[in-house]
Amino acid sequence: MKPKLRTILIGVTILFSILGLAVGIIYSPILDVDKVVVIGAPGRESEILDAAKIKIGEPLLVGSITSSDNRVAGLSWVESARLERKLTGTARLIVRSRTPVAYARTPEGSVGLIDKEGIVVAVVPTPPPGVPEIKNAGPVPVPGQKISAPDLVKVAASLGPLGARVAEIAITDRQATLYLTAGPEVRFGGLDRLAEKAKSAEAALGAIGTKGFSYLDVRVPSGPVTG
Repeated sequence: MKPKLRTILIGVTILFSILGLAVGIIYSPILDVDKVVVIGAPGRESEILDAAKIKIGEPLLVGSITSSDNRVAGLSWVESARLERKLTGTARLIVRSRTPVAYARTPEGSVGLIDKEGIVVAVVPTPPPGVPEIKNAGPVPVPGQKISAPDLVKVAASLGPLGARVAEIAITDRQATLYLTAGPEVRFGGLDRLAEKAKSAEAALGAIGTKGFSYLDVRVPSGPVTG
């Protein structure tokens, strides 16, 4: 056998040996799943684990585990999911939940909780405290789908701390009005500079209280007006 050919064959043999060894290690018990940990979803770990479908003893680095975070992200109330794999055999699912910024009522009397993207997080019997209702939002779709009220969602998502004071949000002729749980109505006017208007209203209500006037107008955020 010619020396050059012998060298090539030896090289190929070594390469396949290395590949075989790597595959053997990947599929060996040394690198399988010994434990699954869920972070960021207290009280809902079992739901996450059911969606992830990670099995103890399966390969840690290859196979169905590689899509487990995508399966978790498919849950309506999950904003994002990330899989971390430790060579100690631990698979960690780091979850960020969607936070409702508003709710809309269904004809049956239940409420759809809606996040900043307009996605229905869940449909529940009663609204949670500190979350405003968006009025005339149209039909509430099933969890995981978007509600057809982008302007109302946009206002709700801009409120920040002010949102805890708001009972209802309404838009008429593209003019937004907030109705507080206790106190005057807050007139936002047009759908521009919403975050500024929310901060202005929160500061004004903190400084002058909520009594003695029927409305607070923050259409010009730098110059709130009462009446």
